[in-house]
Amino acid sequence: MVNSNSIIEFYRKSIVSGIVTDCVYNSTNDVGEKVKVQVWPTWKTKTHELLNFNDSTTTQTKAERVFLLGEHLREILYSSNANTSRDQDDVSSGGYLWERLVTYYLNLCLCNSRTVVFIGPSNIDSLHKAMSFNGMDSASEVDLLAVTFPDNELFTGDKSIAIETLKQQHPNDDNLPEELACIYNRRIRKEETRIERLTNYLATYYFKDFEAHVLQCKTNWNDSIQAPMLWSLIYYLSRDGITLPTGSNIKFGSGLYTLPRLKNFSYSFVTVPTQNNGDYEEDPEKAAKKREEFYKSFSEDRLPVKRGKLIRGGYYWGLPKYNTINPIHELLNTNLQSGFEEGHCVEHIQRLIENNTYTTDAAYFDFF
Repeated sequence: MVNSNSIIEFYRKSIVSGIVTDCVYNSTNDVGEKVKVQVWPTWKTKTHELLNFNDSTTTQTKAERVFLLGEHLREILYSSNANTSRDQDDVSSGGYLWERLVTYYLNLCLCNSRTVVFIGPSNIDSLHKAMSFNGMDSASEVDLLAVTFPDNELFTGDKSIAIETLKQQHPNDDNLPEELACIYNRRIRKEETRIERLTNYLATYYFKDFEAHVLQCKTNWNDSIQAPMLWSLIYYLSRDGITLPTGSNIKFGSGLYTLPRLKNFSYSFVTVPTQNNGDYEEDPEKAAKKREEFYKSFSEDRLPVKRGKLIRGGYYWGLPKYNTINPIHELLNTNLQSGFEEGHCVEHIQRLIENNTYTTDAAYFDFF
């Protein structure tokens, strides 16, 4: 497993801690005033209700139940009353929360692995450049980026090892590259900035050993699927090195930092449909009718589903599997599988639980 004091886990802790402590949603208080409410306590309560670790009748292990939370992310999102209307403010807030819920869940399962899920295109400069489109910054088109770091002790070991290794290569700060001022802790005092500079320096040398997996998160399938379908097509044309007709001029990346040079790349669509699926209907007959209508709208012959099939990295949602639509946890054993040593993500989570990682080094998840 990756060292808990590594560069990789430094990024994960920063991302997850921000979600747990700073993520808020719009609500209304008792006197009708709009207020900001911290979302994590609500999500945590709903998550524990779904996990129900005290249930001795189930044959599922704790690790299996954590993994299968991917089937219930819609319920967890809706527990904060996010995105329950089509009001533009609610839709925007729902999208913001959906990205952070997916980020939290995937990082929870990937803790102490080589893969970190970033909100946005990450702050690793070389990957940012690889995502540029025809020389223009296309970072705004990347909702989440799962980065699988190289299997190299400079990234996976204690970050002090990386610093000491570079100090041996540069025994003093005479003529020291600007990017490496961080290793002597003189001109840059803030640890986050020092680690970011260090990562960017190392990434220039190990770029071809990185994997990048774009996760396009949307809170509506029907309204949003066209753009990801087209972006997926463009990304993979560039990744596969396919020459397009003269004048099309489609290219991702610049110089040494291009998609074909990455060890692996994928583009996926991750959604949480906003249509009423009957879960909140009190009348059983109405609930059954709404559920039937909901799943019928995602049958194989529907255009949004056909478009989803063109996205090569797959299409996933925060619900149980339905026909060819997979729950989000399937991402962990397909596109993101290379990040952990075990053959299946459940085994990886099991090791984390047995090692008490979630209650010690990764207590920042505020989960167990």
